[in-house]
Amino acid sequence: MEATMVSDTPKHYPVLLNELISIITPQHGGTFIDCTFGQGGYSSKILSYKNTQVIALDRDIESKIKADELFEERILEPLGIGDYKLWKDEKGNVMTYCCVDMSARDYSKLGLLFARDGKWNDEQIVSKEFVDETFQVVWETPSRFTDYKRYYSLHWWVSKYDEESKIFNTSGKFGQYTFVDRENDIVVTRISKYAEQDNGSTQKWGIMKYLRWAGIDNAIAIGRMLIASGTIESGSDVITPFTDEEGESYEFYVKYPEIIDSIADLSRN
Repeated sequence: MEATMVSDTPKHYPVLLNELISIITPQHGGTFIDCTFGQGGYSSKILSYKNTQVIALDRDIESKIKADELFEERILEPLGIGDYKLWKDEKGNVMTYCCVDMSARDYSKLGLLFARDGKWNDEQIVSKEFVDETFQVVWETPSRFTDYKRYYSLHWWVSKYDEESKIFNTSGKFGQYTFVDRENDIVVTRISKYAEQDNGSTQKWGIMKYLRWAGIDNAIAIGRMLIASGTIESGSDVITPFTDEEGESYEFYVKYPEIIDSIADLSRN
């Protein structure tokens, strides 16, 4: 993989690269921390080996490999996902914590990638060790809508974890879910009534950013009131992925235990 560089910047050659590689032995896979990322010379070499990850830190202007570029190159392209939108903030920063628009089929591909130990078409896209690490119960979590017991792992919620089945799930804004029963090779995706706006992929909060003090639920309610009254206009004053109120299925949350049981029922004899 080549590091992206600006054309008027002199090429930097990492010092003692071969000696470093012989010491850290990335050919065996693993996670590495590069605290002097720069133009990505060391990280690029490490990532040329399969089943490797790099946590890169730097303050140099030459640090040009961004999360969305790596996500596209290493995950989306191998999975054949081409119709998507990766949101950024007003300053051009990649919003790595949320906001990826794609179809239910493509969300399911991501779930299937993890259900099958990180492999896609016999190619190891994500290391099995990382998948094994993420599919564990880390701690118990409270629930806002039901008394059903849920847990959390590394970037995954856990909806069922017993001898019968272990069902993990992603949880997106306003009710997008991908459930993964890895042991039984089952993936179920549920999306809400999300009307995508044709206003690009840059999130713009406008005056809504001053409502942080109100909390999420109150800020949403106030924002809808301002839009309904014509004080602000969605798509110009405020641009953000959102789901209309009719798409927020509280019934889904109330019947959550039944839904999880139905997914488990797919693998019952």
